Amino acid sequence: MTMQWFKRIPKGGPREYDALAKEAVRPCKEYTGRRDRQGYGRIRFRLPDGRIEQRAHRLVFYKTSGILPRGCVVKHTCDNVGCVEPSHLILGLPDSTALETVANPKQWYRVK
Repeated sequence: MTMQWFKRIPKGGPREYDALAKEAVRPCKEYTGRRDRQGYGRIRFRLPDGRIEQRAHRLVFYKTSGILPRGCVVKHTCDNVGCVEPSHLILGLPDSTALETVANPKQWYRVK
């Protein structure tokens, strides 16, 4: 017996996996505290190794994953720098962030 993960929709309707994907994606959680000029949430906290961090999304990533290596950045998969939803945050390298900015032109001229 095979399990069905989604309900089949007749021809002409949306694809089956579209309905599943819409339910799985969580909306952004906006940081309600103070922000810097770039729009990142500002909060000051000290890591166990003595480093002082000042961005809210980095604190959320550290609290949910338990790691925050030196030299790494925490990226937003949703392209919303004010978002602190843990499922939207991933660990990356600074060089890859610069390449993604060049590859994604909508980030060049962000209207605030």
